[in-house]
Amino acid sequence: MLLNSLSDLFILGISAGAGLIVIIMIVLQVIPIAIPFTAWLRAILTSAIVFDFYYSYFSQSC
Repeated sequence: MLLNSLSDLFILGISAGAGLIVIIMIVLQVIPIAIPFTAWLRAILTSAIVFDFYYSYFSQSC
Protein backbone atom coordinates (compact mmCIF):
# COMPACT_ATOMS: atom_id res chain seq x y z
CA MET A 1 0.00 0.00 0.00
CA LEU A 2 2.75 2.44 0.89
CA LEU A 3 5.13 1.14 -1.79
CA ASN A 4 7.68 0.33 0.90
CA SER A 5 8.60 -3.26 1.64
CA LEU A 6 9.90 -2.33 5.10
CA SER A 7 6.63 -0.84 6.32
CA ASP A 8 4.57 -3.22 8.42
CA LEU A 9 1.94 -2.84 11.12
CA PHE A 10 4.44 -2.43 13.94
CA ILE A 11 6.60 0.20 12.24
CA LEU A 12 3.57 2.24 11.16
CA GLY A 13 2.14 2.27 14.68
CA ILE A 14 -1.11 0.54 13.84
CA SER A 15 -0.59 -2.18 16.42
CA ALA A 16 0.39 0.43 19.00
CA GLY A 17 -2.76 2.41 18.26
CA ALA A 18 -4.92 -0.66 18.80
CA GLY A 19 -2.96 -1.68 21.90
CA LEU A 20 -3.33 1.76 23.45
CA ILE A 21 -7.11 1.66 23.31
CA VAL A 22 -7.12 -1.88 24.75
CA ILE A 23 -5.04 -0.76 27.74
CA ILE A 24 -7.30 2.25 28.29
CA MET A 25 -10.41 0.07 28.16
CA ILE A 26 -8.95 -2.47 30.60
CA VAL A 27 -8.00 0.28 33.04
CA LEU A 28 -11.49 1.81 32.77
CA GLN A 29 -13.02 -1.67 33.25
CA VAL A 30 -15.15 -1.57 30.11
CA ILE A 31 -17.28 -4.60 29.16
CA PRO A 32 -14.81 -7.25 27.88
CA ILE A 33 -16.90 -8.07 24.79
CA ALA A 34 -16.37 -4.53 23.47
CA ILE A 35 -12.57 -4.59 23.66
CA PRO A 36 -11.77 -6.49 20.40
CA PHE A 37 -14.24 -4.47 18.34
CA THR A 38 -12.94 -1.18 19.71
CA ALA A 39 -9.34 -2.26 19.09
CA TRP A 40 -10.26 -3.06 15.50
CA LEU A 41 -11.87 0.36 15.07
CA ARG A 42 -8.82 2.05 16.57
CA ALA A 43 -6.53 0.15 14.18
CA ILE A 44 -8.65 1.33 11.23
CA LEU A 45 -8.51 4.92 12.53
CA THR A 46 -4.75 4.73 13.04
CA SER A 47 -4.33 3.34 9.51
CA ALA A 48 -6.36 6.20 8.09
CA ILE A 49 -4.22 8.75 9.95
CA VAL A 50 -0.97 7.14 8.76
CA PHE A 51 -2.15 6.97 5.15
CA ASP A 52 -3.35 10.58 5.32
CA PHE A 53 0.09 11.70 6.51
CA TYR A 54 1.75 9.62 3.82
CA TYR A 55 -0.36 10.88 0.93
CA SER A 56 -0.30 14.52 2.07
CA TYR A 57 3.51 14.38 2.30
CA PHE A 58 3.96 12.95 -1.18
CA SER A 59 1.33 15.16 -2.78
CA GLN A 60 3.24 18.25 -1.60
CA SER A 61 6.64 17.00 -2.74
CA CYS A 62 5.61 16.33 -6.36
